[in-house]
Amino acid sequence: MTARKSPAGSGGASSPKTMSLAAEYSRRRAASARLERLACGCADPWSCLCRRPGLDPDAAAAADAHLRAAGFAPSWVRADLLDLWDSGYRGLAAHLAGAVSA
Repeated sequence: MTARKSPAGSGGASSPKTMSLAAEYSRRRAASARLERLACGCADPWSCLCRRPGLDPDAAAAADAHLRAAGFAPSWVRADLLDLWDSGYRGLAAHLAGAVSA
């Protein structure tokens, strides 16, 4: 009778709990190297930011207001602010950028 491998996460030898983080990353890199590259040229769909959807201006304004009301200072990524600016939401982009630099 052949021994069966235990599924990942069940506490077996290949469990993430027992495997080091470096070994996990090494396995992921090796697996992504075996796969065909995506149309954008990225090797790993998990870390690909090429197909990331644009920032919704209404959602950005609502998130900013919600975080400030909760006492947090939101941190905006420069690329998102530039996307807002290029999309015609210059007032919102300037407001968010000014709030970040203040």
